[in-house]
Amino acid sequence: MTEELLVDPEALRAEVRDKYRQVAGAPDGNYHFHTGRALAARLGYELYVQPNQRRTRWLLTTKSFLD
Repeated sequence: MTEELLVDPEALRAEVRDKYRQVAGAPDGNYHFHTGRALAARLGYELYVQPNQRRTRWLLTTKSFLD
């Protein structure tokens, strides 16, 4: 029995890549999903500022890294 797909997988991949490209180009844009620092914080990432660096980084800290 052949199962009919409701969505073309290649077309879906292309759409997802396009959306990622849009978000990367305009991270402060108005999207129907969460992005940026607020999302990183909600996912458990902590803001880390490296000494002597102007850049900040988001790090996911988990118990496995602390053991």
